Amino acid sequence: MVKAGGGEGEDRRRPEGASRQEEASEMRRGFVMTLLGLCACICLAGEARATAAKPCSGEFRDSATWLSVAHPGLGEFFLRGWGPFFEHAPQKKFWLGFIPIYGWPGYLQAKSIYDVRKCRTYDDLYHWD
Repeated sequence: MVKAGGGEGEDRRRPEGASRQEEASEMRRGFVMTLLGLCACICLAGEARATAAKPCSGEFRDSATWLSVAHPGLGEFFLRGWGPFFEHAPQKKFWLGFIPIYGWPGYLQAKSIYDVRKCRTYDDLYHWD
């Protein structure tokens, strides 16, 4: 038997194997908490994906607008749900966006912002209507 507790006058005793039982119990508790955390993350990701079905709603459109400010074409890429770059990103806007004054900052940046605010995700460079 090992003396348990650290206070004066306490004379409670516990078996020597109790520390191993406590360790196992804490390991189980840690595993369960990790599992619950993982389940919560999966549930929240599923919920986020369910709300992503409306990419042109308020906060999504605002996020896409700021991405278009960062670089032409990124906002449209975001509204299309990211995915494979060459399938979802507007190629003309993105690559021409590296040309100074025409791309960023400049015409294509403004065009990309305008298109995102109107929920357009196509790669048209010249039509504003």
